[in-house]
Amino acid sequence: LKKEKDFVRLAGRKIKLRLFTPIQGQRQFQGKLLGCREGKIEVELPGGQRMTLELDQIASARLVYEEGEGV
Repeated sequence: LKKEKDFVRLAGRKIKLRLFTPIQGQRQFQGKLLGCREGKIEVELPGGQRMTLELDQIASARLVYEEGEGV
């Protein structure tokens, strides 16, 4: 995932993110991509916590494939 349209298209899928700079001492996050709008993405982390990030904070983002999902 690189561009805003990628994040829009894949809303609802599970993703793994790595940030350039840590937030609360953490650089890697995994959760459900809720959507992307105006250069910001929203992710639901395990436990129901939501996080909003600017696209320029994200060093890398990848889909997480779960058993039973088509590739």
